[in-house]
Amino acid sequence: LTTDFGLAGPYVASMKGVALSVDPNLQVHDLTHHIEPFNIWQASYMLAGTIDYWPKGTVFVSVVDPGVGTNRRSVVAKTRSEHYVVTPDNGSLARVLAFDARKRIPVAEHVYEVEPVFEPSPIDAFTVNGIDELLPIDNAGTMLVMERSFSVLGFEGGGSGNYVALYEASTAGATDVLGVDALYDGGSPITFTPMSKRSVFVFNDELKWVDNIEGMTFGPDLPDGRKTLVFVSDDNFSDFGPQMTQFIVLAVDIENVG
Repeated sequence: LTTDFGLAGPYVASMKGVALSVDPNLQVHDLTHHIEPFNIWQASYMLAGTIDYWPKGTVFVSVVDPGVGTNRRSVVAKTRSEHYVVTPDNGSLARVLAFDARKRIPVAEHVYEVEPVFEPSPIDAFTVNGIDELLPIDNAGTMLVMERSFSVLGFEGGGSGNYVALYEASTAGATDVLGVDALYDGGSPITFTPMSKRSVFVFNDELKWVDNIEGMTFGPDLPDGRKTLVFVSDDNFSDFGPQMTQFIVLAVDIENVG
């Protein structure tokens, strides 16, 4: 077992209890439970330095993710050394695909690193993060990327639970991983250069209430030459919390749009 739980709480013992409830004859061992919270790279490093010393067929369960315990999928990988790694699908790495619409074929693919959940929840509570929208701003691989994370801690604290941020990202200099099936090799990340990114705007810094914003597009140009950038959320026809349909319009300067 590898986790970022620490040993002060009941979580490690609970995991072992569940495993032994399935098969009382299982041998359960600890690699470490002191991974830095949510540091998947540190967990990968620990696994990479340990796996080959264990017998073939050993199952390594690595839980370094704020959304464990929810309905989030699990990923099972079989390594070349015939070991198994079970870990949450935490969505920390996303792939951005360039597609030739005329030829109807993919032409390139690059790795985009998604930011961690802004306000991690307890391990038994729902949380999620990811890319909501991409908007190209030139023909050289530059785009606006809107990320959104949700945490029940934020919701229970009186907010919407949403944290939404806008980044400018570029594929320039990033590794083309179109032909790469897996970004991890035996539990360790392969060598690649992700897309570059910089923070442009954080909605939570400027607005008192940020809903589940999930749409982004350019609107009409302003008389001063700036462009409008329009964002939208919806209330999901839901009575869960004070959700609302929300429109937000920003005036932006975009250089070298081609």
